[in-house]
Amino acid sequence: MFCDKCGAEANEDAAFCPKCGHRIGATVEEPNAAVAPAALGRSRRALWIAAGVVLLLVVVGVVAGGIVMAQNRAASASAAKQEAQAKELRIVYEKVAAVDSATSVGINFRDYSSKVQDAQAAVDAYRAPDAQAKAVVSDLTAALDLYKLANTYWNAAIQSSGSRVDNATLSAGWQAAGTSVVLARQKLEAYEKK
Repeated sequence: MFCDKCGAEANEDAAFCPKCGHRIGATVEEPNAAVAPAALGRSRRALWIAAGVVLLLVVVGVVAGGIVMAQNRAASASAAKQEAQAKELRIVYEKVAAVDSATSVGINFRDYSSKVQDAQAAVDAYRAPDAQAKAVVSDLTAALDLYKLANTYWNAAIQSSGSRVDNATLSAGWQAAGTSVVLARQKLEAYEKK
């Protein structure tokens, strides 16, 4: 009989190989021969799971990044729209403020009437997008009503033969209108900061 491991000759009744000491008749197992396929399957599965997790994280990152970018674009568009609305309102305010400025430096009747008409046209053309803008327009309209009243008084005094313009009456109307313009400016500045 021969040793299964080293091939040395041994007696028929020997239980162990006289050369290497291996048990005679026992089968020799290759190290990790039976374990290797199962371990290999587990490691491949672990790799697929890891790859799936990484892929999932990449997809979640891309989606989250897309959401953040969309929100940033929407915020930018909203800010741009608000800025454009504030600029439009500023133009209307400046038309009315030009009348107020003209009254403080002295102006002839024709130029005054023209500035009042320009300011009224600007207020009439403007469409307030929200309550804050409407509040500004309300103060500007109040000022314009007073400017138009002063304009009517001034015109009537000019049309009356020999009548003089009462500067105190004109000044009182202009002063009240100027107060409305100041209120409108304060509200406009708050609107521009929003």
